[in-house]
Amino acid sequence: MAITFPASPTISQIFTSGNKSWIWDGTTWLAYGASLSPTVLKVDTANLRVGINNQSPAATLDVQTITGTAVSITNTGTGNSFLVEDSASTDSTPFVIDAAGLVGVGTTTPGARFDVQESGSTVAMRITNAGSQNSFVVEDSTSTDTSPFVISATGNVGIGLTSPSAKLDIIGAQIVRAGSTQDGVQLQGRAGGTSSWSTLLIPTTLTASRTLTLPDKTGTVALTSDPGLILVKTQTVGTGVSSVTVTGAFSTDYDNYKITYIGGTCSASTDIEMTIGGSATGYYGFLSYGITTLASNQAAVKNNATAFPWVGGGAAGQASHVHVEIMGPFKAAYTKIRNGSYQNDNNYGTMQGEHRVATSYTSFALAVLTGTMTGGTIRVYGYRNS
Repeated sequence: MAITFPASPTISQIFTSGNKSWIWDGTTWLAYGASLSPTVLKVDTANLRVGINNQSPAATLDVQTITGTAVSITNTGTGNSFLVEDSASTDSTPFVIDAAGLVGVGTTTPGARFDVQESGSTVAMRITNAGSQNSFVVEDSTSTDTSPFVISATGNVGIGLTSPSAKLDIIGAQIVRAGSTQDGVQLQGRAGGTSSWSTLLIPTTLTASRTLTLPDKTGTVALTSDPGLILVKTQTVGTGVSSVTVTGAFSTDYDNYKITYIGGTCSASTDIEMTIGGSATGYYGFLSYGITTLASNQAAVKNNATAFPWVGGGAAGQASHVHVEIMGPFKAAYTKIRNGSYQNDNNYGTMQGEHRVATSYTSFALAVLTGTMTGGTIRVYGYRNS
């Protein structure tokens, strides 16, 4: 059946013949409000929507498919394959898929497969994961990568493993370096409750020739070059005490120790003695000393005494001190002592000695011969065995 259209239509004029309608766009009569086939194309002129395989389009362009690719774009040119802009006439932060297949969010020229840029106050990218699988995974070319970069559903970050069990879980060697203008690398942690620890590795204690190695799988910690001394124990001295016992000072971790006491005062001029493990016998010592008012050397000896004598001392109302090295107190053998720093009023000297009891000890005590001690701190340092 021939259809005769109006000879001089106006733009947007609608012409109906039977159950079909057309609209004049200025040059051509276009099908209006009709399907080109029962399920292929629907033009909803009332709501300005187009449906493909959908007779009730819910968006400006509504495409539905059951099998096959829903939308295929082939771009053999240089322009963008897909572009979504806001109401700005020239949007500098659109969503774009360029001719190379790069996806850009907030940029017109993506430089990677997925390029997100944000210059304002909006969050650049947000991932909300209410499930149990990883929120983010970066794998290499292996089809099943057992050592990827992962952010789990609980927010744990894993490097070199698929299931991180801590906020940062790393398998493999790590290098932590301070910048050229930084003082060093700081490690901070919590020991439980409200207590915490903080270690600052600064150039004066950790240089290019002295490297700290964190524990390996056996729990071993190693320091290359000279490891120096490791602080093992500290104990504060009370007020007006005649002796102080330090427990848990010696163990299998260290063979030899340095013991110091500083920061306190003595009520009278006195020697300070030391016993180990509560033993009150078998102490031998030799003291070489001088008196500032005399021009000759002096000496003193103790045989089978009740304590190591002359490990320190102090003058009345002045600073008290102990500085001595002790070798093998935890071993079941004779314990050696050396470099005891003796001082009592105008007497100054050095003490060497031995405890001739083959027993293993974990504690020691410092005691004054006269008066009391007040304040200060006793510190125990261990020489690492390897």
